[in-house]
Amino acid sequence: MSESELTSENIQNVLTQIEHTMYALPAAPRPILAVPHLLAGESSAYYHGYVLAEMAVQQTRKYFLEKYGYIADNPNIGPELENGYWKYGNSERFFDLVERMTGKPFSGDALIAEANRTVDEAIADAKKLLEHSREASEWSPNLEADIKVIHGNEKITEFTNGDFSAANIEFQNWVRDRYPKEIA
Repeated sequence: MSESELTSENIQNVLTQIEHTMYALPAAPRPILAVPHLLAGESSAYYHGYVLAEMAVQQTRKYFLEKYGYIADNPNIGPELENGYWKYGNSERFFDLVERMTGKPFSGDALIAEANRTVDEAIADAKKLLEHSREASEWSPNLEADIKVIHGNEKITEFTNGDFSAANIEFQNWVRDRYPKEIA
């Protein structure tokens, strides 16, 4: 629709047409934009909770990306999440936790910005984070674990108690062999 056609009535008409096509009924048993919850006893509070949680996640991601430039494999993230969110559990108000963690009042701004990125912006952001991960120093934790990476019946790699560098390389090669196309 053009901007001039974006009215509540026109949007509702399009959704009604989609519902009719999807369900082959004059009206859907559940509104098309409703997200069903898999648990019995569902309520609209679930739906609101998911949106609020996603808003907090995006606000927190934005905070970390602005502060550190990256999130994955960042040793600062865990302690900040622990001290900002986890140690308080349900003992404090949700909005207060988000504000203490991010330094800003809870808002939907970060989620809105994320949802409105263009494809080109999303690809550029992904490439920037990928480049950072390539530049980061090699990190190889010494894990006290037995780990197997399995795909269906195929064992991709495994390692036991120690350096997982070789297993990491085997997994990377397995992914490259099966999914060779890179984003241009």
